[in-house]
Amino acid sequence: MKNPHDDPSEAARGLAGESFPVCLTESDLRTIDGFSTAKKAEWIVCKHIRDKFGADVRIEKDSEGADLRISRNGKTERIEVKGTKSQDIAWAKLKVSSRRSYDALRTGAASMYRVTDVDGSEPRVHVLKHGRDYDLKPQPRWAVKPAGKRTYPLRGRHYRYELPHEAVALHEWGVPG
Repeated sequence: MKNPHDDPSEAARGLAGESFPVCLTESDLRTIDGFSTAKKAEWIVCKHIRDKFGADVRIEKDSEGADLRISRNGKTERIEVKGTKSQDIAWAKLKVSSRRSYDALRTGAASMYRVTDVDGSEPRVHVLKHGRDYDLKPQPRWAVKPAGKRTYPLRGRHYRYELPHEAVALHEWGVPG
């Protein structure tokens, strides 16, 4: 099998690995309206799996570094689900945040399902395998916080407050008593 990363134009178009469309009905689209991109992608993957295997499949949340755990006929598959509104894989935006996910993907304990066009009526699911379709490269990350929020300038510093004047008597205020 030709590696899609050998041809950058193929990788950019998202032609890596196995992929399949998932046809969504108007009812499906109403159900996921308002979901985040990540939740839409997970819902789409679950719909595909239920449509494909029916009652013979069990879908659970995975707690060991992937998003889903699929069980069927005594076999288990772990899936890390990543979604994008883009119609292609959008490699530059595809990130893995946790060390547990990284370990599961790198060792082959989990597959990555990249769902493209999550807002469309026919999103596409790409089944990606580490080493075949992608590599994991570390990169530094920073927390982003909204501008305008200010911290107190003296927080964490010692400050000595000295009164410049002695106490002021009521008659010195110039206010009738």
